[in-house]
Amino acid sequence: MRRLTLLILVIWTLQAISFQSSQNIRHITTDDGLSQNLIFDDIQDQKGYIWLGTKDGLNRYDGYEFRIFRNNPPDTTSLSSNHVTFVEEEQDGNLWVETRPGGLHRYDPDSERFLRINLLAGIPDAFRKATFRGVYGSSCFGWFAATDRGLFHLSADLSQVHSIPSPGGEPNISVHSLIPVSPDRNPVLVVGTNSNGIFRLEVKSQTTEPLEKLNRHLETSNLDRLYLDQHRRRWMLQQGNRLVITDVEGTLLSDVKLSDGQSGAPLSFEHLSVDTNGNLWGTARYKLY
Repeated sequence: MRRLTLLILVIWTLQAISFQSSQNIRHITTDDGLSQNLIFDDIQDQKGYIWLGTKDGLNRYDGYEFRIFRNNPPDTTSLSSNHVTFVEEEQDGNLWVETRPGGLHRYDPDSERFLRINLLAGIPDAFRKATFRGVYGSSCFGWFAATDRGLFHLSADLSQVHSIPSPGGEPNISVHSLIPVSPDRNPVLVVGTNSNGIFRLEVKSQTTEPLEKLNRHLETSNLDRLYLDQHRRRWMLQQGNRLVITDVEGTLLSDVKLSDGQSGAPLSFEHLSVDTNGNLWGTARYKLY
């Protein structure tokens, strides 16, 4: 669980793969309109909005103002609860949102309604109880969900859900990252796990195999997060502050320890993301200064 005492947006303007550029740190709190200072997840969507999951609702931030989505008890198309722990965007602009209690929701930005997945028929108990870390897919081949209870596949009509074992056959490994790395006509996902390294998933056949060209750069098989930027570079976070970057072929480009520019103290991140401008965004458990 990514439990944060405040939101810290740490933005590095990257020059190629160099980390020599200046760091700009801004703290956003309830004084700015945020519904609650306890942040569990954050994403930037295709329109540029920042979505923040908090213990008091889902916040949408346009850089100036917040719009807050909360549970409305009489309305079954609202969030099941206000405790939002996970947010992810689909290719078509819909959002996947997890609440506790309530489980997974699918949000349609056109109708501004939430579909409560756990209320649908055919949802297995393991899926209902899972903690979600990533969702990827489309209406053509369904959706894949990365959870603490394994990798799941949801059919396109959301009527069926089943688990997908890792290359070693383990069905319940903790999965945190799903990265698409090939065109939609023959989609392939790179899957990051907390204890089994990184593997490759053929979407149509749902077969898996270890991805050794990336695993060889990891100090252990424990990986915190895995990202893909617009230049198709792989960003791998280990131990909260070790950032490994490779190119598409798995060639090592950078291996750095993230630290405070003033004190030199290590920065321990629980979540990083790379935006469309090549900026690195990070959320940390405690205030940096």
